[in-house]
Amino acid sequence: MPKSKRSGKRRFLLKSLAILFAVCVVAAIAIGAKLFAVSQRTAWPTIDYIELANRDAIALAESDRAWPLYQTALNAMGEIDKELLDVVIRNRREAPDRSNAIELVRSNTLALQSASDAGDRPAMGYLAVGASPRGMAAPFPWFLSARFDRFDDIINLARLQAADALLAAVEGDAKRASQRLIDALRLADRTADIPETLGQLLRNAIGAMTVKAILSILTLQPDLLDDAFLARIDAALAEMATHSADRFLRFDRYSVDDLLQRTFTNDGDGSGQMTLAGMRYLAGFADGQAPIPTDRVLGGALVALASDRAEIQRLVDEAFEEAIAIASSDYSDAAPPALVVERIQMESVGFPPDAGRVLIGAVLPPVTKAARSLPLWAHYHMAATAAIAIHRHRLRAGEWPASLAAIDASLLARTPRDLYSGDTLHYQVSEDGPLLYSVGVDGDDDRGRHAPKAHQWRPLDERPIRVAARPDLFDGDWVFLPAPPTEDDDFD
Repeated sequence: MPKSKRSGKRRFLLKSLAILFAVCVVAAIAIGAKLFAVSQRTAWPTIDYIELANRDAIALAESDRAWPLYQTALNAMGEIDKELLDVVIRNRREAPDRSNAIELVRSNTLALQSASDAGDRPAMGYLAVGASPRGMAAPFPWFLSARFDRFDDIINLARLQAADALLAAVEGDAKRASQRLIDALRLADRTADIPETLGQLLRNAIGAMTVKAILSILTLQPDLLDDAFLARIDAALAEMATHSADRFLRFDRYSVDDLLQRTFTNDGDGSGQMTLAGMRYLAGFADGQAPIPTDRVLGGALVALASDRAEIQRLVDEAFEEAIAIASSDYSDAAPPALVVERIQMESVGFPPDAGRVLIGAVLPPVTKAARSLPLWAHYHMAATAAIAIHRHRLRAGEWPASLAAIDASLLARTPRDLYSGDTLHYQVSEDGPLLYSVGVDGDDDRGRHAPKAHQWRPLDERPIRVAARPDLFDGDWVFLPAPPTEDDDFD
């Protein structure tokens, strides 16, 4: 090959390499500039969600705040042995340690009285304390840093109230039994005012435990409570029926919205870009279970590829609209599935992963779980209201009502629905008394044959599998009256 041709090819090759090098340098500079710009993104929270969460409590007069008296009750309460209290709650009259269980209840008279005084006040009045709304001083958003730390004490107080109600019933003390049931219902209701998701869930748990105690007393001592006592309990139940689904989920909404304002920049038009702080939050949620990069290079690259704030906000809005629909529904075939959160999680695992979707995919599932719990409490509430109306009808008419429709509207304003079938709760009268039940999770009428876990919600496609695998637990009805054997029931 002539020397001129070899020289020309060499020059062409060198020129191409120079151009490629220049392109790489420019790309590296551009990427470096982009990553530097990403690292400089700063979230500037503008809304104080602590103030929003505390607004109702701040507006209360001091004499209307129940929390100071509940604090007195919790501080006066001795160490609670749950298993020992269960001896009373489950009516184990022959248990060798029953005398110790009774003594445990009686030794907490001061705590019980303080809790009763607290229940007379209209609202909890607890004030949350959390991170500053501006800056990133706190390692996590306020909803993770401002934890209420006395939930265990509150559930123990509720157990104590239920145990004392059942003990008073055995002793024939109708006044004390009814007062403790009312106290427990009010404790449940006031707990829902605590600005934290767990407060809403604990409201449901305490309410359900109290309803079980009510049903147990109505079954074991049907003549104990007169019409006046039953009317007071019914009124306390009615107070708890005022919480809507959106109110139930509002603290979840505050939590997620606060997370977004601490994770994304704000362009003033409802959008913004994710910051490295978002990756730090995501690493906090992962808690070491998954490697989440938070450095300026790999972490910055993932942040740069994340969806903008407006898109993530749209998905959050969809998820909460779905959660409210779930919380407002029943457990029948018409119950809406949780599709939005599932879709978000599926979209977050592509390549490259969308850090914004990964973040909200980590925090939204508990919202759906909380929403699923609200219909369960609604079912307990309707059953207790119907059971009390059935007994009040007998006290007035001298016999059990022939049907739920035969009960006067002043005692039962509306016919209770079976949330698993979408129809009316099943009711009939036999020689043994009234039978009130739901078809339960298996969806079919087993004529009032009790199944211990018939109340536990499962997705529609899982129900036949669960029933087939454990028929001893799921194949049967959810029976309210007569109250099931307490050994088969879960009071927690």
